[in-house]
Amino acid sequence: MLGLPAGSRQLAARIGLMPQSAGSWSGIKAIELLHYLARLYANPLPVPALVERLGLTECAKTPYRRLSGGQQQAVNLAGALVGRPELVFLDEPTAGMDPHARRATWLLMRELRASGVTMLLTTHAMDEAEALADQVFIVDRGRVTISGTVRQLTKSGGTLESVFLTHTTARAAS
Repeated sequence: MLGLPAGSRQLAARIGLMPQSAGSWSGIKAIELLHYLARLYANPLPVPALVERLGLTECAKTPYRRLSGGQQQAVNLAGALVGRPELVFLDEPTAGMDPHARRATWLLMRELRASGVTMLLTTHAMDEAEALADQVFIVDRGRVTISGTVRQLTKSGGTLESVFLTHTTARAAS
């Protein structure tokens, strides 16, 4: 990956990971967590600027477990980006965010892409995929059922959501 063996230390420094949830941070304050993560990298982004950019200033001294779901997602995103990754994996990055935070996150992701950062985005929000993805892969039960650009997948006039519904199996409610 990125020309390096999987698992190599050099590779880890070039990749960012944003899990859907990271409850293991529970007691640490958001700002403390980001400063800790920044120390793991040779040339991290400035934490105060990242905190401001992601709208975390007011809650920076709040323990992670007491943040709203959207605030936790913003902290998780900041943690994935603090090391200036070339490749970042984002799992449901805007889950729990209000519409303002969601759109601000989309703008940041577009800026990252324009600066050359490669992103692999996992989302169930088809409007998010439409807004951000260069390539879309619809996955059902661990297998890609259809892929292409948004334009290719919706050329018959349907929405990306209708493509998703057509190419996946409904799950029974539990």
